[in-house]
Amino acid sequence: MDNQASPGQGSPQMNPKGAKSRSDKQVTKRAVSIQKRIFIVFAVLVALLLVLALTASKPSTYVLRAKANVPALTALTNDQIELVSIDSSAVEDGSLSSNDKAKLVEIFMSTVINKKNKFELFKNQQLHESFFASVIGDDEQLISIPAKSGDAVVGKIIAGDKVDIWAGLSSGGAINLVATNIEVYAVSLSQEQLDSVSNALVSNPSGKVTTLLPNAPMPGSYVLKVKTVDLPKYLAISNATSSGGRVFLTLRSQEALDTPSINPIDAHLVLCGARTDAICARK
Repeated sequence: MDNQASPGQGSPQMNPKGAKSRSDKQVTKRAVSIQKRIFIVFAVLVALLLVLALTASKPSTYVLRAKANVPALTALTNDQIELVSIDSSAVEDGSLSSNDKAKLVEIFMSTVINKKNKFELFKNQQLHESFFASVIGDDEQLISIPAKSGDAVVGKIIAGDKVDIWAGLSSGGAINLVATNIEVYAVSLSQEQLDSVSNALVSNPSGKVTTLLPNAPMPGSYVLKVKTVDLPKYLAISNATSSGGRVFLTLRSQEALDTPSINPIDAHLVLCGARTDAICARK
């Protein structure tokens, strides 16, 4: 007999080129399954981190805010102010704020109570100590003087500013410095505007002042905090405006030195000085 083994007998057959055995396929499936598990676990961790980042509480601070619009020169009460917690990044520089709620209540009692706001406060506006005026001193009084907007920095002067006050006897006449470094306590409408509102209310008693006032009125009256001994001169210059006199307010820096006094001066003296020739002769 022929002992030569026939094909397919006696020795194992080699797999065709490129074919994988059953064991290789199982290894591959397990590897893919592990990779999927790793990916899923990684995705879950990323999702958890994202949720934590989005829900993490931000640092907060307590602040004092106006509950609604508050007119200038109002003695504020608890009903007009709210104490709320806001994101620390939204706290304004200089606002009345604290991380301690009880501490902020103390600040409120010492800073706001028994004082008046210098200018109008708006709803949700954060409060600053500089917004409030101290109680008027025993030697001080408030007085309002008229000044046309064009003679008062085109209406740019607001409560809290410091001004110098000048007055002229008549149009083109002598002018002099009345007072320097005076605090503007509040600003208001001109007398003509106030009269217009008053007349409208008389003819229509059911009307509301807020609907009669212009949206952005130019101020024409300025409330000043002055020494009682100086009242006569302010009253005098206010009275002079009814006979052609003029009042000028000039805005100054809060840190500026007092403006030095001058002798009365007029346009002729400014232009001619000591000249006495024909062109400068007074007529």
